[in-house]
Amino acid sequence: MTNVDIIHQKRGKIPPYKLIIYEKKGPIAYITLNRPEKLNALSQDILTEWEDACGDAKEDEAIRVVVIKGAGRCFSSGYDVGSPGEGGTTVSPEIDQERYEGMHTHVDAYFRAIWDNPKIFIAQIHGFCLAGGGDMACFCDLKVASDDAVFGYPAVRWGTMCTTFVWPYLLPMAKARELAYTGSFMNAQEAHLHGLVNKVVPREKLDEEVDILADAISKVPYMSVKFHKLIINRMYEMMGIRQGISWSADLKLMVVNSTAAVEFRKLVQEKGLKSALESKDAKFATIDKSGAGLRARKYDR
Repeated sequence: MTNVDIIHQKRGKIPPYKLIIYEKKGPIAYITLNRPEKLNALSQDILTEWEDACGDAKEDEAIRVVVIKGAGRCFSSGYDVGSPGEGGTTVSPEIDQERYEGMHTHVDAYFRAIWDNPKIFIAQIHGFCLAGGGDMACFCDLKVASDDAVFGYPAVRWGTMCTTFVWPYLLPMAKARELAYTGSFMNAQEAHLHGLVNKVVPREKLDEEVDILADAISKVPYMSVKFHKLIINRMYEMMGIRQGISWSADLKLMVVNSTAAVEFRKLVQEKGLKSALESKDAKFATIDKSGAGLRARKYDR
């Protein structure tokens, strides 16, 4: 039947998800991206399940807060570029209009799954929070990061661009430019300094700190929280956030068909993704002196 069993027969019950874990504990729902072996890369299938769980939380009157987190070593390494068997983005030399529109539809859908949802979303971030994973976290109302968290869009180094260029709405202009122009990593402390995350905590206290925040929000009268989210969203919409995200995705179609991007995808086909990434990253070693990416890799839980 697919499409998560036609929205599990019009929301009769929660289906047995394959790529996420969806739990409810009192007024708090937890959505865990559950592809640890793929660093929680965002395939089309995992996004479909994730969007469905967001929809269920939206309709459940008992739920007040939704926590999004990742299983295993990280929050999410970004969009899937090599798992077509699970709805991933097949790496091929050309990206045609039909394939791009499918991706564009998913990006718009998972932006709206959070933005147009009256429930409050908290991103619980550890390890890599990159590219599409960073987009998902940025859309959340609040972000709590562990001290090993790493942010960025390193894919720009091999000829692509940010899919939903939301950084200018959340970061100082100069920092948004730096990340976009270099593909560099930003560690948790720097992300907090620039206001991208609300709090940085030790890795072992991440669950506890997120639960404390979620519990506090759940105790505030629902209408107060709901309408505060509504007015904040409307103010950002007056600044053009919806149009900016849509335009960014449109521009990406041209960039991903550039010579550099096509050459990278050919390299992936010939040598594999890991080898292709290592080849591209090598020349950036001098600007990655912070070691943020290496610190994230040392955690294996």
